[in-house]
Order: sequence, then structure tokens, then C-alpha cells
Amino acid sequence: MASIPKDLNVPARQIALPDRHSAALHGGKSVIAALYPPGVVGYSSHMSRLMSVQSPDAGSQRGLRVVHLSYDGIQSAFHAQTVGLVQALRTSGVSAGIVVFSQPGWEASFGPIAHREGGSEYPCHVFWRPPLLGSANLGLAASRMAPLIASLSRERRPIVLHCRGPLGTSIGIRLRNALGRGRVRVVFDARGLVVDEIAVLAGRHPTAGRLRNRLAIMMSRRRATLVRGLESEACLRADALTSVSQSLGRELASRHGLLEDRFTVVPTSTAFAMATGGQLRMRRENARGRLGLHGKTVVAYNGSMHPWQEPDDLVRAFESCRRARANSHFLVLTMWPEVAQRVLTAHAVSSHEATVLKLSHDEVALTLPAADAGLLLRRPSPVNKVACPIKFAEYVACGVPVITSRGIGDLDGLVTRWGLGTLVDSPEAAGAALSGLRLNADGAATALAEYFSWRSAVASLTGVYQEALDAGER
Repeated sequence: MASIPKDLNVPARQIALPDRHSAALHGGKSVIAALYPPGVVGYSSHMSRLMSVQSPDAGSQRGLRVVHLSYDGIQSAFHAQTVGLVQALRTSGVSAGIVVFSQPGWEASFGPIAHREGGSEYPCHVFWRPPLLGSANLGLAASRMAPLIASLSRERRPIVLHCRGPLGTSIGIRLRNALGRGRVRVVFDARGLVVDEIAVLAGRHPTAGRLRNRLAIMMSRRRATLVRGLESEACLRADALTSVSQSLGRELASRHGLLEDRFTVVPTSTAFAMATGGQLRMRRENARGRLGLHGKTVVAYNGSMHPWQEPDDLVRAFESCRRARANSHFLVLTMWPEVAQRVLTAHAVSSHEATVLKLSHDEVALTLPAADAGLLLRRPSPVNKVACPIKFAEYVACGVPVITSRGIGDLDGLVTRWGLGTLVDSPEAAGAALSGLRLNADGAATALAEYFSWRSAVASLTGVYQEALDAGER
């Protein structure tokens, strides 16, 4: 059995997030406090104990052990995607936990680490992430994780590290190199073209100040060069590969000389429950009543204000809807309300015509049904060509037909096949699209079950994890 090299045998440090930021409560205690109570030094054994707890429906998945590794921090995607996945895996009987690297304070903006379903714990360990990206920092991350993963991988069956993006995968590969394939296998979970995202965001991050954006421009070329190498390493050296869209798998395969079938498509999934018929009408009426929007044609946008979301185009689309229907009202649900308000003010959209809300993930599910239409607009670009926006699935689950741009990942085929909305070529076409806009309830239910549900994701991923285990034995 491989031993840990000295340069990786560095004690990992637990970061206790302040209760006011991390108190999503288990019996009055924050999740971090519940999982790592005061005086517990051997946190690895505590995580091992929790990862050995199986669901009553464990069945054939018993014995499969997965750690979801993310270097992306505690942000909105962490709650919607990482926590959701681990909950779904554990419900299916897979022993699963989370390791996340985050900068202190990020969780304050995006809410607490929470487990609100099922009443059972899931193991989560938070490590501090340095503010700058560099190869040395990724090595430090691996060294901090090493004792934890070594402790978890002492049993006969290897740990599968489900690594989010090329940064997480780089850490995973370093750990596998140190501990050996007999103890660790690595899955590269490709979420997008990170190199291209760096280029788009450089100097344009909506919530960063002028100095930080200038620094980002100066650092972007160096960051892109590093991530390009990490992406290649992830594609060529991971034991198994997933992508959120067929378009993304095809692009990465082309860039790095792989066969497209090396990638298993696992779309972004939603935990939002599909409502139909009377239940949907009740949710809609309740949401409209809370917002004071009875009698309005409600056009919604649900998502971030990143540049590729085209905030100005979203407002132009709303203005097109307002020209088509004078009673139109713009409902914006975003974690960045200040940015949204600035964009609306720049376009002279008044507070009587728009409502901007910052809501928790659960609150979005209760509010989005108020909408008559959901906007998902992107311009042609490499980033958008391969995307699989979770917000699309959330619109559909909430019974909201989608007005979406052509050419976003695999969405064109999903919209037309299942009757989930309308494809448009420009923001100005949104008003005309309102006429006859419908959501096929049966098609929506099928799309959610077959493409966007955690059940379908877990079914695909258990096959991917077995592929990773088999690859290490060849």
C-alpha cells in the first residue's frame, strides 16, 4: 500500500464558519458544528463514520464510496448542485461526502451549508482556499486533503473522487499519484469551458470593484494558461469523464484528442418538484398574491448577472414584451440584486415595472411559478455553445415556458422535442414569442424525469464511478 510522501503529509485544517453564516440548523447547531463538534480532533474518523452510514435503500450501491471535491467555493452552485448531488447519492445508497475549498465569507453571500431533506447528516469538510489561483496553491490543497483521504481510503475498496472542473481534478490527480490507484480513483466532472470563461470575465465581474477587475485583466492570461494545462491533464489522466452537455463533451474531446464517447453526459439537475394542474395553479396564485402581481403578464429572469447572461439583452427582451403587452412586469430573481437594479436603472425601467429579489433556493421554487414566461438569453460564444443552465430546468419544474436563444448547449432539441417554450434569434423577438407561448405539461414531466432529475443523474453517475474503478484495475 502506498504511503503518503512527506510533502503531502501536512495536517488538514478545519475552518469553522461563523454561526451567523453557516447556521442551517440541525437541532439548533450549524452543520459545521454538528459534523465537527468542539473538541473533536480526529475529524477524519468522524467523516469516515458518517460516510459509512447507508440509506435504508442502499441495495446494490452498498460499498461504493464517493467524495465530491470542489475548489469552487461555497457559492450558489454549491447548494444547488454539489449538496443536491450528495444528498441524492446517499439516498440511493452510495456512501458520499463533500470536500470544498472556499474563501471565508463566500458562504455569507450564498447562504448556509444546509441539509433540509430527510433529516439525516451528510459529511462535509471545508478547507480555506487562497484568493489567488496557482499551481502551488493546488499542491497545498492536495497536501491539506491528503490525511483525510488517506484515512477514508484505508478500506479495501478505493475512494472515488468526483472532482468538479479542472481545478478540482488537478487536486484529485495529485492525491491519486500520492496514494496510488489502489486507494483513489478520479472522475473529471466538466462543467464548462473554463479557459473561455476566464477570457469573458476578465475585468467584467459584476460584483468586483475597479481595482479587482484591473487585477483580473492582468492575471487572466496567466490563469488561462494554467487552466488550459489543467483541463488537458484532466481529460487525459482522469479515470472517467463526464460533461454537462453533449456539446461540451464533443468540444473537449476535439480539443484534447479524445473520442467523444469517453464523456458521459450528466446534465445539471434540479431538486425542484414538478407541479401540475391544480397544485401548479395554487402555487401560481399564492406567488402572485405575495408579490402583488395579479392581472400582470409576468416575465421572469432567474439567474446570475455574469456577462454571458447578457443582462442588457434581458432588459431589451422585457421591453419587447412590454410593447407587446402593456401589463408586462419583469420579475428578476438573482443573488446579485444590486447589479440587476443598476442595469434596470440604466434602461429606465421603473420599480413599478420590475421586481428584483434575492431569494434562497427554496424560496425561488415558491416564487418562480408566478411567471408567465422565463427568459434564458445568450449570444453565440464558445461558453454558451456548451452550457447546460440549471435555470432552464428550474423554469420547467415550476411550470414556466421558456423563451430561450438558439444554440445554448443541447437545449434546442429539448425545447422542440418536449414543447418547453420557444426559441428566438434576438431579444427583440421575445414580445412576439409571448403569443401562443405554452409549456407541454407531459413533455415537461418527461424532460425532468429523463434529463434533469437527480434520479437520472445518479443512475448515470453510478455507471461512471464503476468505470473509474474498472479503469484503475486494468
